[in-house]
Amino acid sequence: MLRQLAMDVGLILWIFIWVKISGWVDYLISLLAVPPRAIGELMASMESGMESAADTVGGAPAIGSTIRAPFDYLAGGFGSLGEYAFSAAHGIEVVAMVVAIVVFILPVGFMMSKWLPERLDFWRNSGKAKKLVRAGNGMRLFALRAMATAPLLELAKISPDPMGAWLDGDEAVVRKLAMLELNKDGYSLPADMKPKRSSWRHKRLTSGTVVDD
Repeated sequence: MLRQLAMDVGLILWIFIWVKISGWVDYLISLLAVPPRAIGELMASMESGMESAADTVGGAPAIGSTIRAPFDYLAGGFGSLGEYAFSAAHGIEVVAMVVAIVVFILPVGFMMSKWLPERLDFWRNSGKAKKLVRAGNGMRLFALRAMATAPLLELAKISPDPMGAWLDGDEAVVRKLAMLELNKDGYSLPADMKPKRSSWRHKRLTSGTVVDD
């Protein structure tokens, strides 16, 4: 269970780190779009100025249309340069976004490929363990596994003679041994099979102490 929790926390931290890194990558590459965008804004301003000048000189009698022709030509040139600069800036920003996504997906996808199979196995095994527990001798099976794999000190805490208790069918000891084996892998007994805790009042009554209401 601790390993599962450590993997979950590690995955969250890993995703957080690469979200930050991909954001920095996007920001740094997007800085390359600043100069062309500034040029585009300058060209747009100059285009607007030339169009205003063309409108002004174009109002001259007789020769207005002839005089404004160069201004219209310059305004068109500035407009084309501005569009090219804005297009370049947009292209850089798109590249920055794509690179940032790739930088995020590759390491996170690699980590997910390690985390997800183990998590799915855990869920599947947990479901199978609960089905086995509900089987006729499921509790005895897990209790037997506990006696074969658990440290001797853990077994001694449950019973001074766990094998004898298992052979005698001591339900309380068998349940504790089964829970020891299940908890080792991060599983637990179904809620309806967990031992019920006696209340303080019940313990006092069963111990022979009279409780006055």
